[in-house]
Amino acid sequence: RRRDLQGRLLSVDMDVWDEMSYGPDERHKIDAWELLDFAPRDGWPAVLFLHGGGWQHGDRNAFSVQAPLLARRGILAAAASYRLAPEHPWPAQIEDVLAAVEDLLTLQVDPTRIALWGVSAGGQLALLAAQILGPEVIRAVVTVGAPTDLPGWDDPELSQVFLPDQLHA
Repeated sequence: RRRDLQGRLLSVDMDVWDEMSYGPDERHKIDAWELLDFAPRDGWPAVLFLHGGGWQHGDRNAFSVQAPLLARRGILAAAASYRLAPEHPWPAQIEDVLAAVEDLLTLQVDPTRIALWGVSAGGQLALLAAQILGPEVIRAVVTVGAPTDLPGWDDPELSQVFLPDQLHA
């Protein structure tokens, strides 16, 4: 019974924005959860979730449990999907993450309070995006299992995503 009540409250206490497009590809989608309340004057602090899956699998639905928990604490939580290899080899994934961050900034968010949260390959993308965009844009990064030494990682599936010189870069 308690679980049923919590499920109903999700639709009463927050807005959920499904499948917002941030680009032309079918995977260029963001879902966002926002507390059903007036946004703070400077906008909501925001977290963008990035899924794992070895740059070849996964999607934004992986965060449908965590995102509402943050939204209930007054943080706009968003989850983005990105193009996957081998159909879209590197650097398509990081290009998509950068575009998703740019799109996130068009929402009612505080541009000085943006964080990235990535798991596995999403963690690597979060770290790289933060490095590219700098601390003026990305104020915090949370990663779980982010690969950071790709040239030293002995995984044959990496050749489906990266060329050898890209791993070293």
